[in-house]
Amino acid sequence: MKKIFTISTFLMLSITISLAQDLTSKKGENYLPETDEWSIGYDATSLLNYVGNLLNSNTTAPTVSSPYGTAAYGKKMIDDNSAWRVRLEFGSASNSVSTPKTITYNDYYYDVTPEVVDNFGNPVQYGSVIVDSEERTLEAIDKVTRSNFDLAIWLGKEWRRGSTRLQGVYGAEVGFGLHSLSTSYEYGHDASIWARDLYTPILSRIEEVKSGSAFTLASRAFIGAEYFVLPKISLGVEYGWGIGISSQGKGSTTFQNTTIIENKSDWEFGGEQKISPDTYSTISETVDTGSSSSFKIGHDLRGAIAINLYF
Repeated sequence: MKKIFTISTFLMLSITISLAQDLTSKKGENYLPETDEWSIGYDATSLLNYVGNLLNSNTTAPTVSSPYGTAAYGKKMIDDNSAWRVRLEFGSASNSVSTPKTITYNDYYYDVTPEVVDNFGNPVQYGSVIVDSEERTLEAIDKVTRSNFDLAIWLGKEWRRGSTRLQGVYGAEVGFGLHSLSTSYEYGHDASIWARDLYTPILSRIEEVKSGSAFTLASRAFIGAEYFVLPKISLGVEYGWGIGISSQGKGSTTFQNTTIIENKSDWEFGGEQKISPDTYSTISETVDTGSSSSFKIGHDLRGAIAINLYF
């Protein structure tokens, strides 16, 4: 809502100011773009919000407003009223969160005795009974890391209308995008502490989740405006409506499984002995997840406020 109010205010002020503006500066420079000129631009929404917040002492660092990341724009003027355009959106980030915690668990003591003996009196099978336990605590830090990669490229054509420094723009473009996301988990404690009890010897916890790479193909129509604050320098807003098809490939989830290793123990048979962590094995298992596809129709508010430089 705040962003819409900011954009609306910007447009109203632009319209009011433009009524009395000349199309050439005092130095004789043209404000508006001309045939064969090029343009570069970028999404300036977060930067303008940052500057505006300086006035009320509520500053926050500039952030990227584009859904894909850093948005850059390029144009090539075909004539004074139309242009080819390209838009590139790129983003890559990795964020880690560490969480300290205190874990309480039990070490169990077992009485291990022969249950079955052979004809010579040698034990061939042993049974165990919990005779005591000891509660312990462990300080640990778990870490979760999320990484993503996003890329989108749009190609299109725009037309412009207007006889003042406020220019209306409209057109259409097509684009494709690529998206991937992964999350990894690091644990500050060994998995075997959850499986000290022979009656619950299995533990499974997630090590990594990878989403399948997602591809998007889309087309959109757009309408907006540019106001030239200085010769060849404009601020622009844009509203669009389009359709898109997305396809996401197979992903995977890797689990860390801890299980008891049969016939391996340092127990003293016939006596009382604490179960050993060495009787457990931790292995990783990867399970594939399914693919998916989607179809969307809707509107957007892309490049909410962009700065464009023509030369």
